[in-house]
Amino acid sequence: MFINAGLNKFLNYIPVPDDMPEAMVKLTTALMSISWLMPLIATVEIVGGILFIIPKFRALGAIIIFPIVVGIVLTHTINEPSGLP
Repeated sequence: MFINAGLNKFLNYIPVPDDMPEAMVKLTTALMSISWLMPLIATVEIVGGILFIIPKFRALGAIIIFPIVVGIVLTHTINEPSGLP
């Protein structure tokens, strides 16, 4: 899942939904205006996802991906809580 998300940040092969809330559109635009941030997040997702697949490095992969997961949860909790369980 994280490998796919990281690759999508570089290759843009998953279309953006048309019905995104305005707050999420503004946040995404602001994050993409920082030129180095999205490549960094994508690289961390890809490396963490690959490490998570390898049993010997699974814990390291989970530690690397953890800040990304916290950011995802906080973003959805603050900007669009209706999509959470």
